[in-house]
Amino acid sequence: MLEILEQCTICPHNCKINRKNGQVGRCKSKDTVKIALYSTHNFEEPCISGKKGSGTVFFSNCNLNCVFCQNYEISQEGKGTEININRLAEIFLEQQEKDVENINLVTPTSYVPQIIEAIKLARKQGLKLPIVYNTNGYEKVETLKMLDGYIDIYLPDFKYSDNKLAKHLSKVDNYFEITTEALKEMHRQTGKAIFDDRGIMKKGMIIRHLVLPNHILNSRRVLKWINENMHDVYVSVMAQYFPTYKAKYDEKYKELNPEKYKDTIEHVISKGNTPAGMHISIMVKEIIDFLDIKPGQTGFDATLGYGGHTRAMLEKLEGQGHMYATDVDPIESEKTKKRLAEAGFGEDILTIKLQNFCTIDEIANEVGGFDFILADLGVSSMQIDNPERGFSFKVDGPLDLRLNPNTGISAAERLDNISREELSGMLYENSDEPYCEELAKAITDEIRKGNRIDTTTKLRHIIEQTLDFLPEKDKKDIIKKTCQRTFQALRIDVNHEFEVLYEFMEKLPGALKPGGRTAILTFHSGEDKLVKKALKAGYKAGIYSDYSKDVIRPSAQECAQNGRARSTKMRWAVRAE
Repeated sequence: MLEILEQCTICPHNCKINRKNGQVGRCKSKDTVKIALYSTHNFEEPCISGKKGSGTVFFSNCNLNCVFCQNYEISQEGKGTEININRLAEIFLEQQEKDVENINLVTPTSYVPQIIEAIKLARKQGLKLPIVYNTNGYEKVETLKMLDGYIDIYLPDFKYSDNKLAKHLSKVDNYFEITTEALKEMHRQTGKAIFDDRGIMKKGMIIRHLVLPNHILNSRRVLKWINENMHDVYVSVMAQYFPTYKAKYDEKYKELNPEKYKDTIEHVISKGNTPAGMHISIMVKEIIDFLDIKPGQTGFDATLGYGGHTRAMLEKLEGQGHMYATDVDPIESEKTKKRLAEAGFGEDILTIKLQNFCTIDEIANEVGGFDFILADLGVSSMQIDNPERGFSFKVDGPLDLRLNPNTGISAAERLDNISREELSGMLYENSDEPYCEELAKAITDEIRKGNRIDTTTKLRHIIEQTLDFLPEKDKKDIIKKTCQRTFQALRIDVNHEFEVLYEFMEKLPGALKPGGRTAILTFHSGEDKLVKKALKAGYKAGIYSDYSKDVIRPSAQECAQNGRARSTKMRWAVRAE
């Protein structure tokens, strides 16, 4: 039974790590059992707790990462004490001596083999109480079959009917398919519920569902599935949601759909912040003034993003002419396309292509060149604000950093096989990181130990540990800036940003019509140097009739209203006639 821990496949994540050798997977559990507490609990469903209470054992760690978890210190931070199987059996018997109604195993999934062994021992010593399996519902059918004959009552959650919502809020894949199959297996084992003459459940199943704010449709679909697929089961609909753990961030602005909540948007912007899931376009007036757009012209927005610049340029066309836009992000570009269409800018005046802006020459050849071109080289706020994209060191998420999450390799995968010298060079070349050598050594040493750096938090912690020698008065600020530079360097690398920009700048003059204008927004020194050099060279060669000798910066007022504007530089050029 315990041999499964040598290549753990207990839960749907199938980490296949050797927990007996101290390796930890998604749930962070080792081969020893870890419990947070055991107690008499009087606040489960009435037919579980009764008047005597339920003998609960709260297990540490969890195979879900719910941003709203009320027990996050136990489930996510691993608070608890390690015990052996013998001690777990003793705890079962001690609970029985308290005259409780049952033994209630709370979040037990990670320890199924050990729990089975403990139940065997306890039964040999007189354990007779029903066993309750109190689970989040994200279970493997194969593991549940191991429990057949040991569990009397299943008390599973059924949180989501929507896999995207499950991914967003609990960081799991295929939640609906996996959970519904697990529920069927649990019901197969328990059959029709059995109660004693006091109304206390002795055998059966109760499905719990927590109603989430702004997700009533999700709840309706969950209940509909239960009604259509399950019989002789009981349902407990719970309304005790309150935002804890990371819910304050992830749910801050209504599921990253700020356009639905105008009052919230206005309030956040008035405080000088950018609403999560939204992007406030930078230097719109300056760009529009320079491009001097006329009705009937043809334009190109190299980086569609949230569509703020695109919309401003479309308005200048007054329904005449056409704009083309590119973006490599399939997630956000689709949202923006819909957003602009609803604003009246459909395919008759706007063509959006899911491709890299370095393909500008292909599009220009199709349409006969452009009268105006904008390239906003910054990462959109929507990408930064979504923890799943892994762009921010401030929140936990997968270390991804890809602008298109469907192509290429993630930042975590890039680090898996990188050499110390290569990483040091990357950090220096892409972000001028002064501690590049120290960081490169710390990161590659950690990976050689077999510890993958696959989350934003893990990378941040390594940075913090590496720079722990700094004076206390400077440490916080330097670590923050180093985190920013490190994430920037990795993002540039995995998206090949310098290579793409270089190719774009080479093709840019050929894509402009004679007299055509281009404006480019840069956000860090590396890309600004490249743009400056290319425009200057084009001017000297007579390709451009004029270009920006000096950068244009956002106004002090704009920087005060939008902190993300502070690093912005605008450069421009005019194609020779």
